Amino acid sequence: MTHPNKVTALSEVLLVVDDADEYERRYAAYTGHASRREGPKRLFTFERVSKLSIIDSKDIGAVLAGSLIPRPPAIAGVAFQTTGYAAMKKRLQSHPIPFHEADGRLIVPAEAGCGVAMIFENL
Repeated sequence: MTHPNKVTALSEVLLVVDDADEYERRYAAYTGHASRREGPKRLFTFERVSKLSIIDSKDIGAVLAGSLIPRPPAIAGVAFQTTGYAAMKKRLQSHPIPFHEADGRLIVPAEAGCGVAMIFENL
């Protein structure tokens, strides 16, 4: 299956919560996986590319700057891998869909992404 944006996989789900320590413990119990810290993220990595990032509501603004943040607990964003980062950037610009670049990722704010921030990262 191919798509014009060259997205190949869901790579991350960003969950915003009010008590990141508690949710980190819960997801470790649910999944049997240990998390690792990556800045404000409590990151669970799973087979087949995808990750779950648990982010405390007080820190989510640093991760999804400029995006509407839902009331916790909620999925605040989803990230996709693309083999066509430059083409994806041009696609967003040509439609015009609001976005910004941060840490090598294209971030479409939740207001333009049907209520969830959409993130595109190069594969």
